[in-house]
Amino acid sequence: MNKTLHTEQHVHGKNWAAQHGGYFSNPAKARPLVNALLARSAAVQPAVLADLGGGTGFILSLYRKGAAGKKTRLVNIDISLKQLEACRRPHIRCVNSHVGKLGRSDIMENCSGPLMLTMRSLLHYTGGRSRWAAFLRGARGLCEKGEYFIHQTACFDAKADATLMNTVYRLMRTEKRYPQTEDLIQLLEETGWEVLEVLPAPPIHFNGDEMRDRYGLSASDIEAVAEAVAKSGGRSAAVHPSHGFTGFLEYRIFVCRAAV
Repeated sequence: MNKTLHTEQHVHGKNWAAQHGGYFSNPAKARPLVNALLARSAAVQPAVLADLGGGTGFILSLYRKGAAGKKTRLVNIDISLKQLEACRRPHIRCVNSHVGKLGRSDIMENCSGPLMLTMRSLLHYTGGRSRWAAFLRGARGLCEKGEYFIHQTACFDAKADATLMNTVYRLMRTEKRYPQTEDLIQLLEETGWEVLEVLPAPPIHFNGDEMRDRYGLSASDIEAVAEAVAKSGGRSAAVHPSHGFTGFLEYRIFVCRAAV
């Protein structure tokens, strides 16, 4: 478990649903990703849908409701036991593992047929371009040619916004880093994925008070972030008189297919 995940343990499990105004437990916020999964599933009929860093199983449960009558097996893969303990659903198999330590057989469990992968808001935990590449290459290694990887990832269209948000998270002493959208598309292609569609998804809005609680920040930490935001030309964060600073994470949904 990396440093950031260890720091965030207190918001996992039963507390996760309340994070960022309930973003990760809001069906409307999740709908664009779930719709993308359902659209491709209708064509390829996956035998297994595996959610990388699936947490409490929220996305898989929404998918199951939309795919009523389908026989797709659902697998929730997460490194956090607290998250998996909150995913007590008989129709979801939980696997406590780092994605990089998984093999295809660990996911499929003697099941034949197509595999589909998904994830939401996970890539930034790995931190930096070389680690993003390793993660995406590892995900590609789980799939056979033609299988789908549909993920919602935080990224920024403008380089100045990506730079600003990476500065903010560095000052908050986390390992999280965010790519520019164009660079992420290139990286996906370099690691063996064909990017078929890039779709919008609702952003997350946050403020200094939330980040103080989540990462155990001090008043001087908040002040340092606010200073950096004030000096930056990025639009993804702003100084706020009450909360120190406010910001948002842009999200895109990437519909990818294993190419080589």
